[in-house]
This record gives sequence, C-alpha cells and structure tokens, in this order.
Amino acid sequence: LLTIVVFFVTPRRCHGRRADPDSDCSVRAPRNMQEQMSDTLAEIWLGQDPNLSTYSEERRLQRVALATLYYATNGDDWDENTSWLSYDVHECQWFSKAASFQVCDYNGNYVTLDLHSNGLSGTLPEEISFLAALEKLDMHMNDLYGQIPTELGLMDTLAYFDLASNGLMGPFALELTNLFKVKYFNVSFNELAGPIPSGLTRMNSMVELSLQA
Repeated sequence: LLTIVVFFVTPRRCHGRRADPDSDCSVRAPRNMQEQMSDTLAEIWLGQDPNLSTYSEERRLQRVALATLYYATNGDDWDENTSWLSYDVHECQWFSKAASFQVCDYNGNYVTLDLHSNGLSGTLPEEISFLAALEKLDMHMNDLYGQIPTELGLMDTLAYFDLASNGLMGPFALELTNLFKVKYFNVSFNELAGPIPSGLTRMNSMVELSLQA
C-alpha cells in the first residue's frame, strides 16, 4: 500500500531567486564558494590524518564524505557535533541521532546518516554519494538550502530518504527516481518547484511518499 501526500507546486525559483515562468532552471547552479571550500577543507583534513595510510579506498571516501558534509553545513555550529572530525575516533562513533549500533554495519560501512533537527545550515554536498552503503538519510528540520544534489540518485542502497522542513529549492531532480529501493521518501516543506517525476509514484518499493509544499 503506497501512501502519497500531494505536492502543490510553489512559485518557481532559480538558485534562490523567483524565476520567470518561461525561464530554464534545469541546469544546476555552479558550486558556490562555500561548496568549493568545504570539499577542499575536507581533503586537507583527510590528508593530515595520521592513520591515512592504513585506510582502504572505501574508508577514505567515507571519511571525506562526512568531513565535506561537516564543512558544508557549518559543523562547528551544530547543536551537537561530538567527536566529528576527530582523528582518534572512528567515524562510526561520531555523533548521530541514530542509535550507535545503527550507524555502521559490521564491516564499518556507514549505513545511517541521521542528523535531523541538529542545526545544520548550508548546502548538501554531492560527496554524500560517496557513502556507498548508506541505507538511511535523515536530515529533516534543519536549515539546508540550495538544490538536492543529483548525485544522490546514484545511491542505490537507500531505503529511507527524509529532507523535509528545510529550505531546499529548484526543480525536482529526475535522478532521484533511480532510488529503486526507497520505501520512505519525504521532501515536504521545502521550496522545490515544478512537475513531480512520474517515476516516483511507480517505484515498487515505495511505502510512503510525501511531497507537500
């Protein structure tokens, strides 16, 4: 049984500005200075890790993805950021709203990214897609803005996707219809605009779909 909450189209915006009805917002805005700085800072942070030589390529990508998220969303100002970016603490033990046993699987792969209602402010970095085993992404009730990265559509392990109650804007990313394992999908109460990709309502795995404006 699929539950659908109807999506009402909001006034079109292009990268934060109200758009002319005939304008084309389909092209994602170039990465702004904050986004460029966040991935640079994350690479520098990783490069200074004294344990770097012991990590697999997958572990390096996992750590740089989380570090980029931290810098892109002003991690120093989060409500809670215990152990984040610590070289001495495994990233599976960094603060999360999820229970400690839910954050990573037995192989140390990050499977639950839950930072809802935690004072995140900034843009979602495309590097989140480096978390190749992620099953749950929950960042509702923060101050995230900009567009939802199209790269998130590559995360074919996601089953739970919640970015509700933020300030995300722009057209609805068609690539998100590739999340064929998603059961719960909620992007309500943002500033998304435009048509709903028909593929979302045809996803066999979907149990609850919420797209309310």
